[in-house]
Amino acid sequence: MESTTEFSTALAHGVWAIDTGYQRANFDAAYLVVERGRAAFIDTGTGHSVARLLAVLEAAGVPREAVDWVIPTHVHLDHAGGSGALMAALPNARLVVHPLGARHLIDPSKLIAGASAVYGAEEVQRSIGTVLPVSAERVLESADGMEIDLAGRPLRLLDTPGHARHHHCVWDERSRGVFTGDTFGLSYREFDTPQGSWLLPSTTPVQFDPPALRHSFERLLALRPDCVYLTHFGRLPATPGPDNADTLQQLGREYLEQLDAVIALGERTAAAIPGAEERHVALVEGLGEIYLERVQRLGGDLPRTSVLELLDMDIELNAQGMGVWLASAAKAAPPQQPRNPLHGLRLEDIVTALVAHYGWAELGALVPVRCFISDPSVASSLKFLRKTPWAREKVEGLYLFMLRDVRRAQRHEKSPPGRTGR
Repeated sequence: MESTTEFSTALAHGVWAIDTGYQRANFDAAYLVVERGRAAFIDTGTGHSVARLLAVLEAAGVPREAVDWVIPTHVHLDHAGGSGALMAALPNARLVVHPLGARHLIDPSKLIAGASAVYGAEEVQRSIGTVLPVSAERVLESADGMEIDLAGRPLRLLDTPGHARHHHCVWDERSRGVFTGDTFGLSYREFDTPQGSWLLPSTTPVQFDPPALRHSFERLLALRPDCVYLTHFGRLPATPGPDNADTLQQLGREYLEQLDAVIALGERTAAAIPGAEERHVALVEGLGEIYLERVQRLGGDLPRTSVLELLDMDIELNAQGMGVWLASAAKAAPPQQPRNPLHGLRLEDIVTALVAHYGWAELGALVPVRCFISDPSVASSLKFLRKTPWAREKVEGLYLFMLRDVRRAQRHEKSPPGRTGR
């Protein structure tokens, strides 16, 4: 039986949804998961939210000493700004955070500076409050597929970049639900109609990566969850039912169509408008039209002005994030290098060629990194090399050496007797 308090709802399977109070009601959620008297928080809201989280913990009948885990899905401050203050109130809890985000919660100074650059320092103080550091000794970095134990209830961490590189989601087998942070998009209850709910992609600054987001989203869909626990906002579908998995699959297909429309808008705008300020205006207008069209599909009776007012902050931030993405894509576009032997080659092609030529054992001796030595595979090697520039440089250098060596051998074979190929 679900019960509702002033700012929380006790859902099924020991999950409590907590309205953190960030910005407005029903905008930003954190979750409390209770299992056999032990508990975990997933996302924390801001520094202003901690009192609410602790009040819900008390309402659930769980002492602070019985909280084992605090798990921000990523380190954006509406999801993790309260981590330090919450950890200070929970003496036995450990913080589980994506490895690319851990240092920012241990020392949040750069996180605050980044948020201030996007929102303004006064707004950060007003809406986020004080961001306290978390002691490094209490921080556990997640890994893709890692499971943590909550009183016998496994919670599995899934690496889900795309909205941010430091994003993971949490799969809860007990409820067959995923705590999705921003990877599964945003869905506000004001737009719900008898025809259903609406999801929109979050493309906020500064790490929006469309291919990665699509892959992460499809990975979550492939779990065929019965529900998703969104930070913005609440559980979808809102009511448990036998067809929930199918409902989410349909919502997912509509989300991916919308993501394609957003990407197409960005590409059209980048091609037509070179100036950053003019491009931003066009993105704001274009996103507004995409969202309005989606809301109208549900047959809601909200007037256009109300829809745009409710979505004002999302439209502005999503346009900013798309602007950063388009600028980064333009800078990253590789120059034409027809004489460069590496031009046009994927890293996967290079590693595969090296393994075919040397074998794993010799490759590990020539470039002694763990991914080539311990249980080596192309997939694990690519994951390591893509985030380790110095190792990738060595691999590319070895590939060039291999090409020269192969070509010398080929010339030698073709040389007339008595002559050395050069």
